[in-house]
Amino acid sequence: MSDKEMQALKEFRADLSSDVDGARARVRHRITRAIDEPAPKRRWLPATVTAAAAATVLVGTVGLLRPGPWADGGRQQPAEARSASHSSAEPDRSATAKPVIAESPVTLPRAEPGPLTADGLTIGAGQLLYIRGRAAGYQHELWAEPDGVIIIAIQREDEGRITVGVDEAAMHDEAAKQRATFAFEGPSVRYPTREYLASLPTNPAALRAKLSSGLGAERNDREFKVVVEWLYRAEPILTPAVRAAIVRALDTLPGTRITDGAYAFGRSVSVVEYHGDRGTEGLIVDTETGRFLGEFAAGPGLDPLSTATHWEYAVVDR
Repeated sequence: MSDKEMQALKEFRADLSSDVDGARARVRHRITRAIDEPAPKRRWLPATVTAAAAATVLVGTVGLLRPGPWADGGRQQPAEARSASHSSAEPDRSATAKPVIAESPVTLPRAEPGPLTADGLTIGAGQLLYIRGRAAGYQHELWAEPDGVIIIAIQREDEGRITVGVDEAAMHDEAAKQRATFAFEGPSVRYPTREYLASLPTNPAALRAKLSSGLGAERNDREFKVVVEWLYRAEPILTPAVRAAIVRALDTLPGTRITDGAYAFGRSVSVVEYHGDRGTEGLIVDTETGRFLGEFAAGPGLDPLSTATHWEYAVVDR
């Protein structure tokens, strides 16, 4: 590891103890700038929820941590889509870079998703929520405790190579902070439980206000993106009524359009598109179950579904 990479890693670890909000973009910028060889232009990482996650995912997470098209979500879009929809602030990365951060490959259990149902997943005592976002040449994984959706491990792979690996030991302090916040404040939009999510309003205006304030995204140009990042981890414990209300709430954003009759991931879907200065970003909704199946981002004139990241969920034993 070069001196520049070592310094970037030290800064990354230092950021794990800082507030998550706003950290993702700063961390990604610092780390990518410290590498002389630009990295592959791939999709973003999925987004998750806390600072370690955010930093960890190289921005890539959820965000913390989410798999998808935005820099603070930890993923990268295809080059043509990114150049059309992102500003010059996004570091240019080429195809010859080495992994940026790959500390500890995660050895927690994995599982393939079961049948898709409207009710989502039930997670028992001692079990974890396993979250996976996949696109061509890219995979992003999160492991989370169900109460508060506390992220305890993160792994990202590009072209079959681990580029981000943060196991339970590396996430220990950050996860402890999340648990302490959850214990002190109780369930919230940012740290949800299945019961809390079921209590959210289903009136579109009221729900949009609740999500925007809870996630700190009152500006129209950030609302859609932040809600998508949040959905990446909350989706499997939402109720059917609240999922449907989220679609209606997003439809009240200026620049949003819903298109039925599309086809993605082998299923009939509806597409919720948000058109802004960054291009098109959106959600893919399963027609049969109402479940959110993934996300996408594309520049003007590009097929949004060609950049889609597929979200998958399972329950694993700890």
